[in-house]
Amino acid sequence: MSTFAPPVRRGDFLYSSLLYADIGNGNQHPRASVAELTNLLRPQQVPTAKKRKNVLSAASEPPAQDFSPAKDQVGHFYTAQLVHYGLPQTKDKNTAKVRLLDALNQGKLEVPAWITKLEGELRKEWEAENRKLKKGAKVVGGIRGSGGGSGGRRSSDIPTSSSGAANNITVNVSLNSPFMIDPQTLAQATPTSTSSRKPTAKKRKIEHSPEPTRSTTPKKARPSQPQPISSSKLTKEELSARAKSSPAPRVKKEPSQPSSSRATPKSSQKIKTEPRIKHESGHVDTPGFAPRSSKKIKAEPPDDDQPGPILLSGTYDVTCPAVEERFPHLDCSDLQLSLLKDDDRGVWWASFSWAAWDCLIQMNPGPSYTPLGEPCSLGWRLKDNETGELRFGRNCTGDMTFFNNQSFHGLLYKVPFVGTVEFWGVRVFGIGEVGKGGDDFQWEWDAFVKEAYGR
Repeated sequence: MSTFAPPVRRGDFLYSSLLYADIGNGNQHPRASVAELTNLLRPQQVPTAKKRKNVLSAASEPPAQDFSPAKDQVGHFYTAQLVHYGLPQTKDKNTAKVRLLDALNQGKLEVPAWITKLEGELRKEWEAENRKLKKGAKVVGGIRGSGGGSGGRRSSDIPTSSSGAANNITVNVSLNSPFMIDPQTLAQATPTSTSSRKPTAKKRKIEHSPEPTRSTTPKKARPSQPQPISSSKLTKEELSARAKSSPAPRVKKEPSQPSSSRATPKSSQKIKTEPRIKHESGHVDTPGFAPRSSKKIKAEPPDDDQPGPILLSGTYDVTCPAVEERFPHLDCSDLQLSLLKDDDRGVWWASFSWAAWDCLIQMNPGPSYTPLGEPCSLGWRLKDNETGELRFGRNCTGDMTFFNNQSFHGLLYKVPFVGTVEFWGVRVFGIGEVGKGGDDFQWEWDAFVKEAYGR
């Protein structure tokens, strides 16, 4: 029976033979390949298996692989794939499929490097725990097997068969008749039987077998018994000689181990936990290494929480379907967003000019490096250059979520003529400067109110 270690979890991911994305409510899915997602999202572009008209050609050619469109998955399956491929998350099924299809069409549907690195670390951690657990189960199983021989009937049966295999070299005597033992043999196989009677019972078993089976056992072939045992006198002499020499090979290592297995349940728990040490040589007398190995496992997670290499300030390439729907007559390509951390004021600024919209965003306090992936509330102020309308106030809210792979997902609520505007983007490689500082953003933020009330 296979024994597996419990899943190793870190953030939205857990590993147990495969990497799974956990999106809550017990919904966990492994990563689907790009080919599988293509078959789900663009089934019309996947070739289907053609029917063969000629029977002879069908017999000569290899069978064609069936690429029929796969059955549509549930909504949380697509949400899990967004997590696997580092895309902005959403629980809406159609939105999740659109994001995956958009990344697929742009050739950007690939696993980020930080997820690949995380998968490797979780795999090593889980495999190490799995090896320790299997090693512990093997040691405990061996101790149980040796301790199980302390019963009256089983202890007499097991050594008799093992001694026959070691001394008489006729293990497969039962090929012709399964365990043909006379009543006298059964009487001698009791716990009170001495060591000299057990070989006698084994020899009587051998006399019942009509043919010698020494050549059929390739394990230990001794030339000491070339003739079949037919004389009872010779049998007694051999038994008396072997009864003297048999105690040495018959003293197995099993009786010495039950002394340690008779310990209290606390000692048995130690035996279970001590094999969870590194790859030791099987001895259970080194309990001092167990805390050391557990500390190494616990010291790994902080490596992913270091804020050093993650840079959020800068320019982002953005996708916003709402802008294209609102302004179909304007150029909505190459949408970008500028993000800046204002250390003097302790806030984050963002701005964009998409089609006829000029928008300014303020996040207070903004994203935190420990941890990323949490929504940040925001306020926005927007100017529609087509209508000249200015919109700001308490109802102009939203949220933005930033991720470790320098991507984000944003929502603006109650935008005029649209409602909720959803957008997402990925940071452009480069330095974190956006061409203006915190004072410039603050001046533009205040200018909305001055322009609105200065008319």
